[in-house]
Amino acid sequence: MSGEHHEHTLGEDLRDGFKALYQRFWKFDRLIGASLIRLMYYLGLGVMALALVRALIIGAQELGSDPFRGLKDMTGALIVSLAFLLLWRLLCETVILFFHTYARLGEIRDRLPPPPKA
Repeated sequence: MSGEHHEHTLGEDLRDGFKALYQRFWKFDRLIGASLIRLMYYLGLGVMALALVRALIIGAQELGSDPFRGLKDMTGALIVSLAFLLLWRLLCETVILFFHTYARLGEIRDRLPPPPKA
């Protein structure tokens, strides 16, 4: 073994990182579904936040012409947003649970003794 130390350049590091990502993506040796679900969760939160802000702005504009309707719409928007947030979180957690269950079953399978030879 020589005492040489090879320093990686940024290009080599990026190439190695993309190569590892490419191999992980196409070999299916590691599931990426749970990570994608987390990403979808945060994107959904962003969409819900934008919808809530839009509904609150519309409700605030209605305050001038019909204060009761404006307050009703704003309160309704908050309640519906909280309900959808809870349901969205529940849905995403359920899907992630499926991925974790699959991984755990794989671990259990790997710990089982080999089947007897006939």
